[in-house]
Amino acid sequence: MIKDRYIKEANRIREKFIDTIKKIEQKEQLINSHKNEITALMKKNSEYVEKNKKKSVDQIKVDMKDELYQIEKNIEKIVEELQPLLDNIQILEKESKDLYRSIKDRHPELSEKQIQKEILYSLKK
Repeated sequence: MIKDRYIKEANRIREKFIDTIKKIEQKEQLINSHKNEITALMKKNSEYVEKNKKKSVDQIKVDMKDELYQIEKNIEKIVEELQPLLDNIQILEKESKDLYRSIKDRHPELSEKQIQKEILYSLKK
């Protein structure tokens, strides 16, 4: 039987993971708003390029400077919102791998499926 401290650690990791996913879901509307702004600006830029085929690329960049800046800012906002949460998921992934190795070291006789089964059974209690 897997020790209670490992079960508690698995539960802590699981709860933090669920909490992080909920936070990502809460940011979905805000992220979609930024995404929609980016899409609209890109469409506007495409239309401008189509209407001004005779202009050089450098001139088009100058003409669309504000729109390109706005696209960049929206991308930065999305990254700013998501990066801490994605970093947290990576930390939890490392912690779960470390926990698995600790359990495997303590119980080398258990297969991966047996460890998963016992942890999942204990988490349901």
